[in-house]
Amino acid sequence: MLLFGKNLIDEETVKICFLDFLKINGLLTVAMVLSTLNFLTF
Repeated sequence: MLLFGKNLIDEETVKICFLDFLKINGLLTVAMVLSTLNFLTF
């Protein structure tokens, strides 16, 4: 969120940050689903 300190924000930078954010969220979601499935199965 440091990007908002600048007046002009690169669209590319925002896209990259957003994609990284989505990747991290996706990985966390997958990990949570897998752990839940493991918990229910065993």
